[in-house]
Amino acid sequence: MFVTKVSMFISSYVIAFVLLWKLAIVALPLAMLVIVPSWLCGRSLMGLSRKIRSEYNRAGTIAEQAISSIRIVYAFVGEKTTVAEYSKALNVSAKLGLRQGLVKGLAIGSNGIVFAIWAFLSYCSIKLVMYDGVRGGTVYAIGSSIIFGCRALGDSLNNIKDIADAYAASNRITKMIKRIPTIDSEKMDGIIFEPVSSAIEFKLVNFSYPSRPDSVVLNNFSLTIPAGKTIALVELVAQENRQFCHYYRGSMIHLREKFY
Repeated sequence: MFVTKVSMFISSYVIAFVLLWKLAIVALPLAMLVIVPSWLCGRSLMGLSRKIRSEYNRAGTIAEQAISSIRIVYAFVGEKTTVAEYSKALNVSAKLGLRQGLVKGLAIGSNGIVFAIWAFLSYCSIKLVMYDGVRGGTVYAIGSSIIFGCRALGDSLNNIKDIADAYAASNRITKMIKRIPTIDSEKMDGIIFEPVSSAIEFKLVNFSYPSRPDSVVLNNFSLTIPAGKTIALVELVAQENRQFCHYYRGSMIHLREKFY
């Protein structure tokens, strides 16, 4: 779309210069009156859209947390607080929406500049027809070409940010694709380690969690696991000690993962 709009602007001025260069030179500075408002409005709308999306996401997060933790909200009588935070987020979005509507109105109203430019070009065209013998159809075609070209260029400027974001993202993706890792799994050269075969041994291990220092999980625990063997940790406990047995087995696995 960006290339199409820019090509339309360039081709419109090329046609204008070929048909009547005097009128094209007069209209060239007037193109800024169409380009600048479109560019400013486009940037403002993009910024407001990002802010509105952020506030909507914030409101959605508040609602999601309240619904997923509805028991906690009800237990701590947080209904009014949650509703107030949700309403506050929506009020910010509503204010930003009003600003966005104002900018859109200014953008639509700026199209009136086109009629002012067209009026000025018509005045210059009349002078050219009267004193230089230029045909009316020629000046009309040139004026229409210039106006549509300016509008196309103004619309194309709104896509520059998207192009820049896409280019930055493509660079990151390209670097990630072409990155050569330190350990390349596809290459077979380098140091090849010998197979490791060793036993796992716990010897007089004492362990308790920092949050429960008085509750000893492992007390002078010793265990040897030979290489290639499968073992099962089984303990006969009463019904009330099943949770402790779960901590016991989990602690052994965590210690083994940490040190080995």
